[in-house]
Amino acid sequence: MTRFLLALCCCSWLLSPNAPRAEPEREAAYIVWEGSRDQAGVARSKADWDAAGDALRTVLEVAPGYPALRESRLHPELPEDQSWWVLGVCSVSDAEKILPFLRSLRHGVRIEKVRTTLPLGCPSLVDGWTYTATDDEFTLDMNLEVMRLRRHAAEARLPQDLVLVFHRAGPGDRLLESRQLLLPPSCTAEIEGDGEVIDVVRTCPGGGRQEQGFAIVNGKLADKAELYVPQAVVWITAETEEAATEALAAWEREKAGLSGVVNLPPGYPKVLGARELAGLAPGHSIVLGVCGSRQLGVAGKALRAFDERIQLRPVTPGTAPLACPEIVDDLRVQSTERGHAYLHELTFVTFQRGEDGPWELRIYLRRREGALADWRREDQETVSGRVGRDGSCDVPPFVFADPSLDEPAFVVSSSCEASVGTKELQTVDAMTTYRVRNGALVSSEKLWKGPVKLRNK
Repeated sequence: MTRFLLALCCCSWLLSPNAPRAEPEREAAYIVWEGSRDQAGVARSKADWDAAGDALRTVLEVAPGYPALRESRLHPELPEDQSWWVLGVCSVSDAEKILPFLRSLRHGVRIEKVRTTLPLGCPSLVDGWTYTATDDEFTLDMNLEVMRLRRHAAEARLPQDLVLVFHRAGPGDRLLESRQLLLPPSCTAEIEGDGEVIDVVRTCPGGGRQEQGFAIVNGKLADKAELYVPQAVVWITAETEEAATEALAAWEREKAGLSGVVNLPPGYPKVLGARELAGLAPGHSIVLGVCGSRQLGVAGKALRAFDERIQLRPVTPGTAPLACPEIVDDLRVQSTERGHAYLHELTFVTFQRGEDGPWELRIYLRRREGALADWRREDQETVSGRVGRDGSCDVPPFVFADPSLDEPAFVVSSSCEASVGTKELQTVDAMTTYRVRNGALVSSEKLWKGPVKLRNK
């Protein structure tokens, strides 16, 4: 009897209007920042969002509890066996409205349409801000990107602009740093750049023009004024003379990787200390040159791509003449991609001569402590000769990680034209896969015509 009464009470409570109801499934959209199969990837995703979130805190609001980690094993509505860094759950229409803005921030952001019982919580622009445009024409040369937003200022309902400057680098052009410039109402901004400096030029009613410039100095986003200070190009700094001598011997082994790309000035590298060159760090620095106002240019980008340990250090050269590393034959750094394999880092640097000249690719393999373990070179002429008769591979290659293999592998893919057999010119993809074996690079080459394999080496 007691059990019957207890069951009757439970049924009555469940049928009462105050009882909690299960939320019905609805069509919604996850906004996915990035997915990853391992914890390291999840940590990178979080760091990437943290950098972006700090830049956008004044204009973008995310719902409480977001961003959040969602694992597909616990959320079967998400595809694949991965962990997902989710910015929110939106109605499909709201997700499609905010998506262009988020994609301008990170190109890989996407929406996943699902049916879910989760309450909606969608990221949104606040305080009347609307996304205007992204100027990414500077990304190729400087890894800088400019985003613009606009609102009507509350005081007089006048238009007001916000300019965000982003510094991107590394795999996937990850966001590293940002700066914000809030313009007074009714002022406008024009973006100018010369391949090394980006200027935000502000013009206001009644006249007046102000500039604020940015540049990448020592791999960091900085005020352009730092480019006008004499800089020592420092490879590494050793604590003792013996360690500096060993470092010089190591440079002699590694400098072949820069042959044909950067020429050091006569007499360099030198071992210098703070007594010889005021401003150097304590110890014995391996100096590759001393540059004046904005002299280093593309040579600096090539040196940093070769070895991230190379730094610029403001110095007071005194009466010593300035001597700066120089780029060879109008080479330009077209792209830099990095990846990791077995305690090594691979760097793929694509150079191009002039605006539309031939390209060249350098692949550097470095051990975890920074020493160069191996390097390779590919160029337009060699790859063009490999694809067949009348081969032409004038489009610079692109690099991607191959997830289909059971070991870290990176593919360099060049889209070419060539005569194959008795046929006229056809599109041929030349692919070179690089792996790390016993601390060295190994490669394998394939040629593909569409889905059909033509030749395998």
